[in-house]
Amino acid sequence: MFTFLVGKNHKPFNIHSELLRTQSPPLHALMNNDQMEESRVGVAVLEDDEVEVFNAFCHYAYTGVIHSPVIALQTVYPDQSGDATMEDSDEDDENKQKAKPIFSSRNLKFYAQLYFFATKYLFEDLRACARHHVWEILTDDDGFGGNAAVYLDFLKYVYENTSCDEPGGSLLRITVTSFISDYLTRADKKLPFEELFLSGGEVTRDVVYRLLATINDTGKESDSD
Repeated sequence: MFTFLVGKNHKPFNIHSELLRTQSPPLHALMNNDQMEESRVGVAVLEDDEVEVFNAFCHYAYTGVIHSPVIALQTVYPDQSGDATMEDSDEDDENKQKAKPIFSSRNLKFYAQLYFFATKYLFEDLRACARHHVWEILTDDDGFGGNAAVYLDFLKYVYENTSCDEPGGSLLRITVTSFISDYLTRADKKLPFEELFLSGGEVTRDVVYRLLATINDTGKESDSD
């Protein structure tokens, strides 16, 4: 077993040293390369990583499922009348009802943090899964018209913590700018995005690029009709 001491309070997590051989080459090397001090003593300190994120990472590494206590789930299943009903739940029942994270800034940022973690440690499956959950939360937002400020804040948060130099490019940047461009073509009120277009920089460039692509695709669909 190998011990990670995570966060400012050094919360211990014990995992099998061979668990990450094919999942995260950097962490596998940290645990098993005898030339590194951490490998020799069987302990590594990760003060810059969040405990909740590392806990979710461990759960995914062992089970292939993301789990975190910060996420409320909305369970949707048919009632006897055939209409959809909803309840809060964190478990699947025998009928395999569908559970999704509820839209909130905290849930979005949690999955973004998980994406940042997976990118840093080259855990590609987790990276793709976290990105997928961000997209799912955004596109299933029932308050679509009233959450512009949350979208903008999240867009800035993603750009502050990602880079276009990521392996394969920043999937999360592409995901969020694609959503924002679609939002801007449909929303009645564009505020507070006017501020974004006046600010310039990477965010503006990428959103404008995606927006033009969305408008172009919409035009092609109209022409084909």
